[in-house]
Amino acid sequence: MKHFIKHITQLNLPIAILLLVACVAMWIPDIINSVGQEPTLCTLIWLPQKITISISPLLLVILTLVATILTAISIMGLLYNNGVVRERTLMPAIFYMLISGCATSIHYQLSFQIGTMLFIAVLMILYTIYRQQAATEQIFLATILIMLASMFLPDLLWFVLFIWIALPIERVLNIRMWLASIIAIGLVVIYTVLGLHFFGDGLQLTSFDILYQRSLPNFESSGTIVLQVIYFLLAIALIAYYYMTRARLNIPNIIAGDLFVLTALMVAVLSFFPASTISIVPIGILTICTMSVHYFSGQPSILRGSLFVVYIISHFIYWAL
Repeated sequence: MKHFIKHITQLNLPIAILLLVACVAMWIPDIINSVGQEPTLCTLIWLPQKITISISPLLLVILTLVATILTAISIMGLLYNNGVVRERTLMPAIFYMLISGCATSIHYQLSFQIGTMLFIAVLMILYTIYRQQAATEQIFLATILIMLASMFLPDLLWFVLFIWIALPIERVLNIRMWLASIIAIGLVVIYTVLGLHFFGDGLQLTSFDILYQRSLPNFESSGTIVLQVIYFLLAIALIAYYYMTRARLNIPNIIAGDLFVLTALMVAVLSFFPASTISIVPIGILTICTMSVHYFSGQPSILRGSLFVVYIISHFIYWAL
């Protein structure tokens, strides 16, 4: 038994498949509840103005599940590419599917998963420019992708600041790269204004009002606040572990880890001042997922294996309640 617990984090294929099936099963209640329901309005694009479509709830939750699975696969590629995991493992996909399964509020938010996948592409770009002195094209593309991702997940518009802060972390900050990002923003703004002028309804950017009018969390929703506090404490513990082991990591791993920590800080600020009708939850799930993988992919031990079992079971218990 001790041997099993110690090495469970290595996730042999049968256990990994069993966990993935269990994570997908967390979507079944929403799928069943959606059968036979009348078509509903779904916001597909949030910025610069809301674009909604009429869609069957059953089709919507299935499409969101498929998009979530694709996002989980993208995370696997991201972590394998930057060396956070040295061997191909299903752990990143399991963690993302597990937490997403618990977060039932996003089971019908197809656009959020599209935005998250675009943000993962931004992380991949930022990871590849380490110490490059001529990465203006990559920064330009990363900024364009962030602006595009914010159409589907509006809070990501604030992550333009994330790119600017990431440049000194990557040790590539210079005036040309900063200007490339500014030009990318300018082009998007110009195309947006022209598009709204000729094809939309002028400059009535109502969704931007929703994005910028932020307030403190609603503390009357005690269950949500408790869950946020738990994940906040978990993030602190995972970040603390990262900094404890940072000296033993190679430079590429440190760059990747610093980007994830910066993402966590951005999510924390936006979560503390949430917007009224939009959410940063998928990026928070991405952050917890990546930092959890960093911890549980470490040297197998009884403690790490026991915490892994508790981590998995606690999510299923929360979902069942």
